[in-house]
Amino acid sequence: MATGSSTRLSPACMDPQQHDEKQIQELLPSEIIAALPSRGIHVPPQIVDAMQKAVEECRTKVQELLVEIASLHCVLNDTRPVNRLPPELLRMVFTYALVEKHDSNGHLIWITHVCKHWRAVALNAPALWTHFSTSTLKHPIGSRTFFERSKPLPVYMSLDISHPSAMDIFPLVILKISRIRVLELFLGDGIHFEAIFPSNIRGLTAPALEELWVVENNLEHPPMVPTHSQDLTPAVFSGVPALRSLVLSNAHLFAVPKGTIHTLNRLELSGWLPSIGTLLNFLRLNPQLESLVIHEGKIRAGSDFEASNTTQEVPLLKLRHLEAHQIPVQMATLLLSELVLPHEVNI
Repeated sequence: MATGSSTRLSPACMDPQQHDEKQIQELLPSEIIAALPSRGIHVPPQIVDAMQKAVEECRTKVQELLVEIASLHCVLNDTRPVNRLPPELLRMVFTYALVEKHDSNGHLIWITHVCKHWRAVALNAPALWTHFSTSTLKHPIGSRTFFERSKPLPVYMSLDISHPSAMDIFPLVILKISRIRVLELFLGDGIHFEAIFPSNIRGLTAPALEELWVVENNLEHPPMVPTHSQDLTPAVFSGVPALRSLVLSNAHLFAVPKGTIHTLNRLELSGWLPSIGTLLNFLRLNPQLESLVIHEGKIRAGSDFEASNTTQEVPLLKLRHLEAHQIPVQMATLLLSELVLPHEVNI
């Protein structure tokens, strides 16, 4: 036996199966494909294993190339003039993507998908994420994302209850109510404001709430008149120390605290209106109002138009703007006869 010779066996000395496996291992993927038998004929396990291995190797190469392409894109993006701006200026550019009506600001998410640099700048700008609406963010994850990205800042939220997924977002609204500065609630047919707030979650404290909009789309049927037992239940919001503006359309006044709201300076009512007595009592408790708007109002059939249980006048000495149009003549007459207005009020 010659010394120094290789221990590698010649093909003639190999076991037939070992010889086949060695040949398969040396094949390129294209050669493996070419070596496959026609459809319907059994494929040897060795070829299947070799093909699976080749697929994994190709996937690894593709992934490596994608990472390399992404790295090249990052370098290329850094050379763009817009990306040479300081982050503070780039954030200012992003603000031009915001719209006045925040129900369209869901497209801000697109900014975070442009490149890594834009994403980092946008995510470090909490003020960009403070205005949003469930009409575009139809899944709770979208609203949760805006709450998280706005960090501790107050938020401006529009909640469309008529959308099927809105009630899934509602628990998040209750949880984050202390951060909401402006809340717009749009309720679909047959949904009343009081119904979506059961008694066990009433009496909410909203320390940052400055504007509350409740719009019920109940044009044919007025809201239910509160019974005595309902009148004794807590209001939906029992603490709104910063509330400045209240806009109700087809909604009841007892959604807000029954006492004086010291910061309230604007009240707007439309659609189905409260009784004249209820309205005057509310105005009597809030003499600091500066703007009162009642328009396109309707009253329940059979209303007796009794002003209140007393003949006490309602002084609104800080009122600067009074607007009443397209409301029943009897209500307008009683309202004006009961109110004590300053001379400079704009009617």
